[in-house]
Amino acid sequence: MNWEITPRFALSEILTDNVNLTRDDEVGALVTRFRPGVNIVGQGPRVQGNLSYTLDGIIALRGSSNSSTGGSGRYQDRLFHLLIADGRAELLKQHLFVDARARRRQFATNLAGPIGIDNTAGFNNLSAVTGLSVSPYFTNHFGSYADATLRYSYDRIFIDNSSIANTQINQFSGILQSGDAFGPVFWSLNANRTQTQRSGSGSGTGSGTGQFQSGTFAEASASIGYRLNRHFSVSATGGYQDNDFQSTRNTIDGPFWDVGFDWVPNRRASLSARYGERFFGKTGSLNLRYRRRATLWQASFNQSISTLRDVILTDAGTVPIFSLNCPPSDPSCLPIDEIAVLRPEAVQDIFVLARARASVTLSGVKHSATLAYSFIRRTVERDGAESRQQGVNLRWTWRLRENAQFITSGGWMQMQPLRQDGEGNLWYMQLGLTRDLGQLTSASLSYRHQSRNGTAGLIEYNENALIAAITIRFSRENGSSTGVGPSTGIGMGPY
Repeated sequence: MNWEITPRFALSEILTDNVNLTRDDEVGALVTRFRPGVNIVGQGPRVQGNLSYTLDGIIALRGSSNSSTGGSGRYQDRLFHLLIADGRAELLKQHLFVDARARRRQFATNLAGPIGIDNTAGFNNLSAVTGLSVSPYFTNHFGSYADATLRYSYDRIFIDNSSIANTQINQFSGILQSGDAFGPVFWSLNANRTQTQRSGSGSGTGSGTGQFQSGTFAEASASIGYRLNRHFSVSATGGYQDNDFQSTRNTIDGPFWDVGFDWVPNRRASLSARYGERFFGKTGSLNLRYRRRATLWQASFNQSISTLRDVILTDAGTVPIFSLNCPPSDPSCLPIDEIAVLRPEAVQDIFVLARARASVTLSGVKHSATLAYSFIRRTVERDGAESRQQGVNLRWTWRLRENAQFITSGGWMQMQPLRQDGEGNLWYMQLGLTRDLGQLTSASLSYRHQSRNGTAGLIEYNENALIAAITIRFSRENGSSTGVGPSTGIGMGPY
């Protein structure tokens, strides 16, 4: 087993003039933020995995306030855990496997409340959401005629908020798909059943949550397609859904269909698109990826019946950030941080989810830039309530000298909370200088500004902050390197 372990540590002092992100009762504070973390990559004959973990600690010494609750010289503290982990193990050669995923992030408790570009201000409006998934599956090859896969998935969603219920999900699925014996024709038979159950004692009375109900989703389908050549193929799918959950619709069952194509002109590019119809209306999906030596383009869109599980486990709203020494064109590179172009609301319900993402990353000897857009719309089945979020973020790194970088980021978020008529817009920017103090240590000084306006009860505010930080990276290897380049420190993206 080959390992690469890269610990890191960052300490920041933030002087902010509005730590609670309010309009009428601004409170200044000196915020201490410490962020120990580690990236781990493992590769073996039958096991592989990667993990990125950061402990994000916040201690705020607040200044004076005009309110009776503001106080003077009072401390507030919070501990956040950020986790992205994926793993796979081969238990029985070529037949039995197990996949595992884990995600932990901070979601907005209420979009009408204060939402900052990071968690060092307005952090009392954040709820930690953890998603865990374990999925064993069995595969078998029937010569060149067909391949079969049987899979079971067990997922848990934990929310660090007493007003929002936790969830457990059990899913059974099976697929039988054609082998090479059928030449350019390919087909598959699919079936799955998913049961989502409320667990724990959450009251479900949070402003954005409603009363979460359990549900069952089941469907069976058949697909057939044709490869026109080794780069392009077309396909069609038809099936039937048998669902059981609370909805305002007259029916949540019935037939569905879609048609689409896949185009893979070379190893660097791929494009797939589909269009169809299900019980909730027209559906579509798009996935685009194009990679060059110093450029990565990505875009995706899809609509589905969904829950909070899909929002957290599929990294909705986030875009990875890579170091200058390890561009995204290298598949072995791990991100050093991520930009959350928007911060999703912790909506624990069954809803129709429409989401879109697009990003372009450019990497050069002295410059690295990421431009990202993200969109989420959730329509709750139980009562038809809708929430929408979208955002744009631009992050640019300019290497001034071998040991100094200028980093700037800025963007815009728009949010419409669930079960409220109001709409808010958040504009933000952050810029600063980072300088290497040695091979493994760097220091930075930056300034940020954020401003939100809103209607119908959404909190409005302005905030300015000065940020001084020091970052220490450690590197320890056991076995051969996996090619992950050294990081340039904790990223300066909004989250």
